[in-house]
Amino acid sequence: CGGFGGGFGSRRGGGFRRGGADGQISPQFGQQLQSALQFFLRGGYHYEHPNKGNRKYFTVGAGFKMNVFSLDAGYVISSAPSNPLDQTIRFSLAFDMDGIGELLGKRRR
Repeated sequence: CGGFGGGFGSRRGGGFRRGGADGQISPQFGQQLQSALQFFLRGGYHYEHPNKGNRKYFTVGAGFKMNVFSLDAGYVISSAPSNPLDQTIRFSLAFDMDGIGELLGKRRR
């Protein structure tokens, strides 16, 4: 196995979201690690007050980015009973349209 070469970077996210007229606070936080080769690993937690929907779940995910596209997968693990998001797997495929234009422009020259 080839290693990650240039080391890791890290990005944290989170905060408190205030919603509704009653001012309930919904804390959420996350952490993402990124290798120099554009591999990503992340995890997080979302809490919502029971009066606002009672969504409480952990998330984990991984992905990678190559030139003009990225592939990402995530998994939701509920910590509240009867959450419809429990054990949900999400995939995304994204394209960098500016990067595709630049790549095609380089080939025409």
